[in-house]
Amino acid sequence: MLNKATSRTSFLHCTAVALGCATFFAIIGCGGDTALPGRDRVSASGKVLFDGKPVPAGGVSFLHKASGNTGYCPITNGEYEEEDGQGPVVGENTMTVVGLEMVDGKPLWGGNYSKEVVIGKDGFKEDMTIMAADVQPADKNYINVDDE
Repeated sequence: MLNKATSRTSFLHCTAVALGCATFFAIIGCGGDTALPGRDRVSASGKVLFDGKPVPAGGVSFLHKASGNTGYCPITNGEYEEEDGQGPVVGENTMTVVGLEMVDGKPLWGGNYSKEVVIGKDGFKEDMTIMAADVQPADKNYINVDDE
């Protein structure tokens, strides 16, 4: 048989856990409105040139400033296009472009090429030309550890 001190401690513990859970669910909510900021994804497409030549492979990513949600568009033969709902989120984004010599190949430039963009409800379409003078040079010591 439990004594009064043990019963009181168990009761207080269970009450604290229940109040914590109730507070947690009250704060995060239980679904509902899907039109929260950072949820409306749109299409994105365009061309990417590096020093006037199409970028063979790589990707264009978007980071939504308000929500932190990301979108991604692969680059193939100098063109990028969103894949099945993976496009950017409407609003202010940081767009980052990574160019590769080929799929799983060496980077065309060092670091990333980034710029601020505003994505509208009608989608995003932008052709860009990245010049070698605008980015860091590619690392000459790059080694692809996946190569055999």
